[in-house]
Amino acid sequence: MKHMITQSGIGTVEVGKRYPLGMPAPMGDVNWCRIVFAPDVPTVLINYPDLVPEELAAFKGGLKRYTYTEMGTAACPVACWTFQFGAGLGGGIEVNFDAQIEEQSAIEEYLDTTDGTKNLWSFVLTDQLVVRGIVFAGLKPEAVRLFHATIRKQLAAGYSRETFGRVLGDVYHVYDARDICKLGTTFTH
Repeated sequence: MKHMITQSGIGTVEVGKRYPLGMPAPMGDVNWCRIVFAPDVPTVLINYPDLVPEELAAFKGGLKRYTYTEMGTAACPVACWTFQFGAGLGGGIEVNFDAQIEEQSAIEEYLDTTDGTKNLWSFVLTDQLVVRGIVFAGLKPEAVRLFHATIRKQLAAGYSRETFGRVLGDVYHVYDARDICKLGTTFTH
């Protein structure tokens, strides 16, 4: 069976092949995570270099729980997610989000709830930028509403990239991942 997804503006994402979009620096040799907004479904892109079989199995076992936390300041809110797939993949995959640097038409479409809340997300695990696994999860509508609220605050705030970077650095200087999870709302899948 071929494991792949097709997303508008991205193309086909297929297990065993290189991820089709350009990647943020640093590239393939360090752990990083990013939310990519396509009109079809938000994707959490996870680069996990030197992946071992236990880590891949934990990922393929699906999303177990996740936490959403809004951090930062009123003038520069930071959306923070932690996604947990299982013990084999460490304590969780952390990702923050800044709506101001994303394609605005994709953000507007995501925020449009005329046809209901868009709570289906995809998670793409890469190792050295080669896709190793794809998992889909329907996030709880409450979690998506919290995220929508932060996105709307971000779009209204008008901060600079430099300000976001500084505020994000301040958040991670004061809090570690466990603290951020404790301050947020946790959902089980």
